[in-house]
Amino acid sequence: MLENVPFQSCFLRASVNIINHPHWDFLECEDFQNQCVEKVQADPSAIFLIFTNHHPCFTLGRGKLSHELKEVIELKAGDKDNKSVLAYPVHHIHRGGGLTFHHLDQFIVYPIININYWKLQLKDLFELITQTMVKVLNRPPHKNYFEFHWNPLGIWCDSKKVASMGIGLRKGVSFHGLALNLKYHPMLETLGGLAPCGLNVKTYSSLNDYDLADLKFSDLVDLFSWQFLHHYCGKT
Repeated sequence: MLENVPFQSCFLRASVNIINHPHWDFLECEDFQNQCVEKVQADPSAIFLIFTNHHPCFTLGRGKLSHELKEVIELKAGDKDNKSVLAYPVHHIHRGGGLTFHHLDQFIVYPIININYWKLQLKDLFELITQTMVKVLNRPPHKNYFEFHWNPLGIWCDSKKVASMGIGLRKGVSFHGLALNLKYHPMLETLGGLAPCGLNVKTYSSLNDYDLADLKFSDLVDLFSWQFLHHYCGKT
């Protein structure tokens, strides 16, 4: 599950650990992230790239709409006649942003990095993670036009959002990250008025709608890792 990657030509000061673990229970993965955060706090040069996806669940960050969303979720969850996906767990987590729906048809990356050690601002890390994914998705011979937008935050193609983003910091160490939709999950249609990231569910799309449907999870692990680490080298 864990592989130490000797990118010595780029990371003379770094110990890079790549964890490829699809179908990971969210709470177990969150606990592992916390362990990685502690390791990076002890060794600021260490970097963890965690690649995973989760069984259907919601995560609710600390964004400005989170209080209102919490009230709506509790109301719907208490409605015995409610047939929506709110039967799935809601996890309140330490990151920016609001409501996100996770499922097994996503590709999720959680970079655990000491931004102070690498002389990055939080904004730099957002751009590094998203621009890395944009380069992966726009690579030849594909002719898509994926772009990173700050507002609304995420990766977009035309007017459709394919990836959501949310990062937490603990003593300068990042956790949580980016969720890319590989396929559109039909459960999104049953949210009953809830709006992930404040957007109508019809705004969301997936790689399956473009010419990237054959891109495998393992391919994305390799492509993102290589691009991220080489892009990152130019910033150190």
